[in-house]
Amino acid sequence: MGAFSSGYSAALGDILSQVNDAFSGKSSGINVSSVVSELMQVQEQPMTQMQNEQTTINSQISALTSINTELSSLQTSIQQLEDPINGALSQMTTGSSDSSIVSAAADSSASAGAHTITVSKLATISSSYSGYLASGSSLAGATINVAYGPDPNHPLSTDTINIPTTDTTLQQAESYINSGSSFNYKQIDANLGATASLGTAVSGTLTIETAGTAPTVIYTTKGSDATVGDVINDINNSGQGLTAALDSNGHLMITDTKNRGTSAATALEADTTTGNFNVGTANQFQYNQESSGTSTATLASTISGTITIKPQGGKTFTSSAGDTTMAALIQDINTNSGYKASLDGGALIITDPNLGSSSAKPLAITNNSFQIDSAAPTWAAANTQPLSNVTIPYGVTANVVTDSTGSRLVLTSKTSGADGNLTVTSSATGFTTAAGVDAQLTVDGVPVDSATNTVTGAIQGVTLSLGNTGTTQISVEPDTNGAATALQNFVTAYNAVIGSINSQYTLDANGNEGVLAGDSMLQTLQSQLLSMISTAVSGVGQYTNLQSMGIEMQNDGTLQINSSVLSTALSSDYSDVQSFFQSTSPQGWGQLANTEMMQLTDPTQGPVAADINGLTQTNDDLSNQISEFQANMTSMQQQLTTQYDNLDSLLIQYPLQMQEAAAQLASLPDATTSSNSSSLG
Repeated sequence: MGAFSSGYSAALGDILSQVNDAFSGKSSGINVSSVVSELMQVQEQPMTQMQNEQTTINSQISALTSINTELSSLQTSIQQLEDPINGALSQMTTGSSDSSIVSAAADSSASAGAHTITVSKLATISSSYSGYLASGSSLAGATINVAYGPDPNHPLSTDTINIPTTDTTLQQAESYINSGSSFNYKQIDANLGATASLGTAVSGTLTIETAGTAPTVIYTTKGSDATVGDVINDINNSGQGLTAALDSNGHLMITDTKNRGTSAATALEADTTTGNFNVGTANQFQYNQESSGTSTATLASTISGTITIKPQGGKTFTSSAGDTTMAALIQDINTNSGYKASLDGGALIITDPNLGSSSAKPLAITNNSFQIDSAAPTWAAANTQPLSNVTIPYGVTANVVTDSTGSRLVLTSKTSGADGNLTVTSSATGFTTAAGVDAQLTVDGVPVDSATNTVTGAIQGVTLSLGNTGTTQISVEPDTNGAATALQNFVTAYNAVIGSINSQYTLDANGNEGVLAGDSMLQTLQSQLLSMISTAVSGVGQYTNLQSMGIEMQNDGTLQINSSVLSTALSSDYSDVQSFFQSTSPQGWGQLANTEMMQLTDPTQGPVAADINGLTQTNDDLSNQISEFQANMTSMQQQLTTQYDNLDSLLIQYPLQMQEAAAQLASLPDATTSSNSSSLG
């Protein structure tokens, strides 16, 4: 109030001085801008005080935010000590007397101990190479059959690789094999037409099901779906593990995220017939698909003869006479024709992805002595959507080896050991196979067989990596170095918080304390932390508090590690150190401290967070008050400017009025002269 009064008096004195100067003729009027500015500076002092208060609050929020971040780091360091699974005190380390033979890694489930490992065989990978192929020759159109497993008569899995007729070099065959096959049994690719959009009208219901003679329905869309967008939202919200989207080419892609489609027998398919599902005014696939009319075919079905696919205005394609199974035919069509083929409920579906729903362009299929399981199929327009052409890798990788004699195609199994053994046959060339073998070793005298050179399960929680044959000793023990680092990290994090709190009560060069020195919450927080560090526990081993294991409190409240005491604790009594921090019944120090820290760092109820929230609200309130005050000051400045402009005009006119008065007075008759003239007469 005193500053306001003195400022106002000074401004008023300056104004009176300017008025007097104007009256005395020393100046012409007053400096309105200067006068209004002085008065506004006085009037704006309360706003300046509020702004200064905001500056202080912002400094307090910044300091509290820093302390809150340090508290979170402290909590993280404590969790690293108390976590019995992923915490630093739960980790194990390994050693090997000869890591070139066996190296090891251990997780928290491993037990301390020593083990003797003898490796007699390393796992190898099977490979198979073709005979020499003359220069300029290729495997175009050839079928390569690959069986996997130790018994070729009972393979674990098989691949039928149909080299496209257009692959006229070995390098192209290599690339084709490495690119994988084109079967995907968990996705539907429905071509709704290039002009389809989310707003395209639909009618009826769409049923998504697994393939087979007795399909299992996964989901049927709602009859109320009016647009493609409605259908997509319906499918995505079905809760059945299905996702749907419309791509830029008008293809409705429906994917089964639960991977229920793993073979032709369980492939994902869409039934548009049962629910009369139409896109626009007609079924989009009525005229660009053909079905074989059979419902019993599988990928293993035998076929004979060929088929010719001929649309009106499209590309004619005739299948290979070498296609002897349904799988081979589908692969042939998908790879070489530009059309798509798949099995749908036991029927062979062939689709032209480039045609729409025009009856003027039907897809025509011609049988050339073609039979499926010894029966000639009939063909009819089909409504079920095809499977998408998504790559599934083969179980081998291919490369071409060339020497002075010629070139050979080499297939290498992607699975090591006997389970990955290859049995390769082809009508185009013979193959010679080198078998893969399992790794053989003993662990503490117990024989172990492994398909790979990475062995798990032989020792609980330990992964063995085999590198050579021979004998080595593996040790498993607690990671004391990691534990010591975690304890140092805890001390560092705690000291950071206490240091920040202490700094608020330390005088700076000007004799001022920190911006939080008057905050009672900070004193309470300091007391809580000091109490937490001093907490003693019982029933968890020989260590009852932090000091007993070498973590000692200093006079300023910070911690310091007694390296000698802590080193002895970790090397001689590790289980007791672990129990001190991790015991749950009774609760160890780590469990109690983590509970305390969860309360202190709670984003809404924690003391620092609550303090920040309160200050933030106060700051917001001040901002609102300042905005209102500024609006009032703008109005006041306009009023003062008008008032002092008027005064200035009056003061400017005053000298002229005085001159006019003086002139008028001077023009009046002299009274003395008039008297003398009268007496003479």
